[in-house]
Amino acid sequence: MNEDFPIGISDLPTEGVNHESRDLDLRSIKEILELINEQDRLVPMAVENCISDIEHAVAASLERVNKGGRVIYVGSGTSGRIAELDASEILPTYGYQKEKFFAIQSGLTIHSLEFPEQIDSGASEDFIELAPKVLAGYNLKPIDVVFGIAASGRTPFVLSALEYSHKIGALTIFLTNNDTFTIHPSIDICITCEVGPEVIMGSTRMKSGTSQKLILNMFSTALMVKLGNSYSNLMTHMKIGNSKLNDRAIRIVAAATSESISTCTNMLITTNNDIPLAIVHLKSRKPIDECKQALSKNLNQIRSALREFGIE
Repeated sequence: MNEDFPIGISDLPTEGVNHESRDLDLRSIKEILELINEQDRLVPMAVENCISDIEHAVAASLERVNKGGRVIYVGSGTSGRIAELDASEILPTYGYQKEKFFAIQSGLTIHSLEFPEQIDSGASEDFIELAPKVLAGYNLKPIDVVFGIAASGRTPFVLSALEYSHKIGALTIFLTNNDTFTIHPSIDICITCEVGPEVIMGSTRMKSGTSQKLILNMFSTALMVKLGNSYSNLMTHMKIGNSKLNDRAIRIVAAATSESISTCTNMLITTNNDIPLAIVHLKSRKPIDECKQALSKNLNQIRSALREFGIE
């Protein structure tokens, strides 16, 4: 890993002592909860300050993904788990291929690779040779997007992954919670969300983790919407796997077409639970085969398929 990357943690805001919570252990349960809630309110404002950088990240990623690129989150500890949570929802929510949008966590990779025995899941985030070896196994390409997340801004596993990815030519995005990080040539877009010291010193699963969850929500949602994996504000490309989702699918088709619940129920049966096909058929009144062709031609994007029939 390049020595220009920051490696110290003693002066990081997220590692500082929060003066508002110095007497935390002396407070009542209600007072502790109120203080945490008060501190959590600061997070959305910090995220708001990052919107232009998030927009840049979405736009640049959209360009790569439209060419066939993948989105790969990279993180360790809490950041890695939050990244995995966001990535794991893309397939069921948007019907987007799992192999095209996924997360890599340092602690989960060590068990499938040959490394010295002393490198356990906890220490793996400091092992700079791990990330390049993991990414090499995914045959990284210049059209891919590698999105690193590290509250501290100095996690070796994440920074090493970004450095390796940049050498390949992939788009590199970095999300951190400390403004001590200086833009490095290996990072194309840096999103810095300053949330300050945690209620519990150094417990970045709190405000820092919350900000990461919000930002990844925004990033992946905006990306999926612009890829056409929704229609209006409806979750039209979700996978139907249980009774709750079946009921939701019916209501989605009804909201999109203004047809009755019974009509939408029957149409989903006819289309074998294909929500986009049901919507395009009900709105266009065209034969199902023609609707299938329109959707196929337009990468399953409902609005684009409807335009084939002169419908906005």
